[in-house]
Formats: sequence, C-alpha cells, structure tokens
Amino acid sequence: MPFDRQSILALHMHGQAQLNKRELQISWHIQGPALEQISLPPPASVPQRKDRLWQNTCFECFIKNANSSEYFEFNFSPAGDWNCYYFTDYRRGQLCWWPKDAPSTSLRIDRNKNQLAFSAEIKLPTPIIDAGPPLSLTAILKEHNDKIHYMAAKHPTAKPDFHHRDNFLAWHGKIH
Repeated sequence: MPFDRQSILALHMHGQAQLNKRELQISWHIQGPALEQISLPPPASVPQRKDRLWQNTCFECFIKNANSSEYFEFNFSPAGDWNCYYFTDYRRGQLCWWPKDAPSTSLRIDRNKNQLAFSAEIKLPTPIIDAGPPLSLTAILKEHNDKIHYMAAKHPTAKPDFHHRDNFLAWHGKIH
C-alpha cells in the first residue's frame, strides 16, 4: 500500500518471504503501466555494500527479534547493491552489520508486460531465527521526476516510517 494514496501510480506490488533453515528468501513483484515512470539504476558491474540506497528505488526488509526490541534493516538496490543495519531499539543504536555471506540478489524486468520482479537471499544469524522473527517488506519507488512513493503493508503513523513496530508482521516461515 502506498503512503500517499492521492498520488498513487497505476501499480500493483506485493512481497513474499520464506525462511528455509537459516536462509531467508524474499521477493517483491511490481506490475502495471506506470512501471515505466519508475527510475531504476543500471546494474552494478560488481554489486557491493552501499549507504543511502533508500534515496532511490530500493527494496527493504526489516526483521525484528521477537524476544527484544532489536531489529535488522536490509536495503537492496535493483542495481544489485545492498546494505544491512542493526538497531538495538526503535531507530537507536544503528550499526552497519556485515553478514558472513553477502546477500545474493536478482532482478527481472519485462517492460513488454509491465512487470518487475526482484529477489534476494539472506543468511540470518541463529539468534534471530530462533526467536521467530517478525518481518516487514517495504519498497521505495522513485519516479524519473524524483517523486518518491513509500510502499508497505500498512502505514501506522502520519509520516512514512518503515521502522515502526506496527509494520512488523508475525509469521511462521512464510508470508505473502
């Protein structure tokens, strides 16, 4: 669901997540005629860790420890670049976290069918998995004219805030 429903693009977006042992497989699918209005960076020759990916079209996954207030934020660029942050509490104690294995990502775009599919795989640390992690899949879609759309399952506050605890969904290994 977009944050600003008054300026919604003609797009449909949904996300999926599945946990298989320690590996989290996540995907976002966007379809609609307005896809051509979304700015996508060119593929990175060597995908790498980068800051401020959310300033452009970006896919995000927030994973919370069910037994505490700590959570992880993963950012993925359609170009293949990525980053991960660890927070001790709501927007506090932000640290860059370097997973043992870099996430793998893939992007498929079919402009003829107005479809975009982006997926990522992450190996999660055992303490997070053991806690049955609440999760939130979000996206930032930037148009060629620099207008930004904040997409999430819900927006519990007056401003877009993907970190808000009410965005996290309880799940048991798979969500759609």
